[in-house]
Amino acid sequence: MWSVRHIRLRCGRYIPVMLFVVCCVPDIVWAQETEEPERPLRFLQETPWTVSTPGALYSSMPVLAWWDFEAGRYYLDIADFFDRLGFNVSAQDSVIEARDAGRIFTVDFATGRVLQDTSEPVELAPEDFFASEGRHYLALEGVQAMFTPAAMQFDTSTLHIRLSTAMAPLASAFTARPAASGNHAHGPLLYGRSRKFLGNTHVNYRLTRSDRQAGSPSYNGGFQVHSNALGGRLAAEGALSMVGGQTTTRFRSLNYLLDFPDSPLLKRAEIGRMSIYEWPVRTIYDGIRLSNMPLSTRYVQREAVVRGIAEPDAIIAASVGGVLADRVRADAQGRYTLRIPAYYGSSQALLEIAPPGGGPPTTITRHLFIGEDLLPPGAFWYDIRAGVDDFKNIREGLDDFNDIRIGRDGFGDTFFGFGQARYGINRSLSAKATFIGVDSLMVSTVGLTQNLWGFLTTGAELALPINDGGSAARVSMRMSFNRLRLQAEAEFSEESRLSFYKRRLQTQLSFGVRRMSLFLNAAQARTFSGGDNVNVSGSTTLTLPRRTSALVTVGLVRTQSVLSSESLRMHWKASLTRAASFKRLRGRLGLQADGGVREQADFAGATFYAYYKKVSLGLRAGYDLAYDNMQASVTLRLDAPWVSVNNHSSIESGNPYHRQSFYGSMELGRPMRFSRQAHMRSSALLQAYYDVDRDGRRDPEESLVEGLDIKVVKARVQRVDASVVRADFLAPSTAYQVVIDPASVPDPALQLPTGTTFSFMSDPGSTKRVDIPVHRNTIVQGVIEGLPLSSPTQASVIFFQGNEEVLSSEVSQEGAFSVLLPPGVYRLELRDLLGQENLQAFARDVEVQEGAVQDILVRPF
Repeated sequence: MWSVRHIRLRCGRYIPVMLFVVCCVPDIVWAQETEEPERPLRFLQETPWTVSTPGALYSSMPVLAWWDFEAGRYYLDIADFFDRLGFNVSAQDSVIEARDAGRIFTVDFATGRVLQDTSEPVELAPEDFFASEGRHYLALEGVQAMFTPAAMQFDTSTLHIRLSTAMAPLASAFTARPAASGNHAHGPLLYGRSRKFLGNTHVNYRLTRSDRQAGSPSYNGGFQVHSNALGGRLAAEGALSMVGGQTTTRFRSLNYLLDFPDSPLLKRAEIGRMSIYEWPVRTIYDGIRLSNMPLSTRYVQREAVVRGIAEPDAIIAASVGGVLADRVRADAQGRYTLRIPAYYGSSQALLEIAPPGGGPPTTITRHLFIGEDLLPPGAFWYDIRAGVDDFKNIREGLDDFNDIRIGRDGFGDTFFGFGQARYGINRSLSAKATFIGVDSLMVSTVGLTQNLWGFLTTGAELALPINDGGSAARVSMRMSFNRLRLQAEAEFSEESRLSFYKRRLQTQLSFGVRRMSLFLNAAQARTFSGGDNVNVSGSTTLTLPRRTSALVTVGLVRTQSVLSSESLRMHWKASLTRAASFKRLRGRLGLQADGGVREQADFAGATFYAYYKKVSLGLRAGYDLAYDNMQASVTLRLDAPWVSVNNHSSIESGNPYHRQSFYGSMELGRPMRFSRQAHMRSSALLQAYYDVDRDGRRDPEESLVEGLDIKVVKARVQRVDASVVRADFLAPSTAYQVVIDPASVPDPALQLPTGTTFSFMSDPGSTKRVDIPVHRNTIVQGVIEGLPLSSPTQASVIFFQGNEEVLSSEVSQEGAFSVLLPPGVYRLELRDLLGQENLQAFARDVEVQEGAVQDILVRPF
């Protein structure tokens, strides 16, 4: 339930600027200690602080503190502090009690003792606490003494209090999920995983027909089948090929998966045929798998720290994907620290710095890079697999040994065992250890992944055979800094059973400025079979005036094997292209030349490309200098909503070549749906409705609420109409956070019982419907007459239903108050904050009726 005070709290979580600017015109509070009446008045200055818990998306929840000039200490109103965190707070004489679902904190301001459940009492220093005018002040050092140092940390330079998840209230929406749960976003999980006995079958297909010689075409294709069945998922993946009249079928996976996304101990159980590629072993096996790793590790929420320097007392707000992530206030030296959510890969955070004196904000873009091997702090993941496989492919040194042919190689008869443990040591360091046993080979590996400075991720792994054989090692580096991308990897092995490569080095570099981009690639590989390959290439793109661009590519390839001598080839390509458009018809026309394969200049000609809506046409024509012949090709592509079709025909030096391909997906449901999207995806439809009967379920007669600004973090969101928002490209069985802007609520009498931040669990391969209830309450405006107090602000209005306190509201200087209540009968009572007057004569029963505003007059009986 909301009172006026509660409304300010909810808005304050998103707009704490109003609290920060009070430092410009500080409020001074005079506090007379009741414990030491002979001591002179204490002058306290009200100062804005923020409080957060680890992993919370909105880490800048405002909380008020007071600065004591004489003692040089910050004090909190401990009752208000616990109340803002979501605890149930009660005050009796000089004892403050705070309760949540499993704990009780008791602070006795008469003796300076703190009790927490059955723990030993904590003695507070005399300068850490005092009471004055009905308020109970506790110094930050006193609050920290109630808990372990790790449970609460405060920074006076940034005016920020950081709580551990152990101190946050257990039943509050402010509580962050434990780090070990992995993929949970901040906010309560209100809409969990939906399961079906059978349904939502997706079939993804791809087929290519190639014809290089008349009368001898070849066919290659692949398919994926996913079906929600038996509360889990049935999946199959394979490939088909027909060459020379011979058909071959390969199955890479055929298994059943049962997922438990909300369980920290077991998130998946699989049985059947599965593939694995965990360095240094890559194979297919038939068996079982048990793991607590999330189904999609790319969408595991992590926390990134962004630090910087701005003007002193400036307000810095960070947004990720258009969603507000954090807002803090710079200290006296202009330093600030932002904690924002981050995911696998590179992402951007938009910082808006508002100067303290007003004026337009400064916008800064910060780039973040998180490696997939980097776990959230404290997260522990395990992965256990066991079964049988065909390990002879590895011993024979085949490169593509993932393809097991049905009816030829069989399912294999070699035992396979795999166990891995991964742990997030801190925000930037993760470790893992692995044991692999296949046939007579037993290998143990250890590895570390480190993130440095927020944009550089490095990793190292070492594999040591337990029984016999040589060792292997791999190191990697990935960097993303502004427009600079760098990736490097090196692998060394002394044992052919551990890796196909004896040595493999690879580096990729990309860099972009205003009108130029540069890409470099270098790779070197030496195999145990005697092959040695080197590949170096580079390309640059220049943006010229008049929508013109130039591309230059240069490369060098050197190959050597036991069957052939050393071969060295150079190749280059250059093109000049200009873009043009006419109404909805868009395209480009260019000149192209390439060479170095056989001649200094192999081809020179012109290219043309145009597209209209979902149809595109490409032409390429020129002269082939190597064969002294004309060369031409035509490519026609059609992207229909249900399928994508591509037809390519070319004449290369008198040798015609034709290729046709198409891909898409089919969903077997009611009704049947075709799509050109080749991969299974999950979606969600989010809509708010007027919950008239307040049962949390939408009935046919309950209408929708229009105008709410609904966002989903890390998802593509588009508005279907004024009431419905669609979130697409969701990972299966993954928690996604929903953020509703409270400023978009069209009527102040509307209340969101779910809160403005909550999470839902996506369903694999299906569209989930999330109905968000909205309650229409009544604004109750009251006036109190005949108060026997020197100031009406010393009174508080409390509403009860039965013995439960629903909400309370402060009384203004004019004796007025305003609250937001659902219809019903309440008991209204007044309380003297100083505890000097008995106001029971003002108690009365109030019936709140349906309507926008209801006025009441409170008089003593």
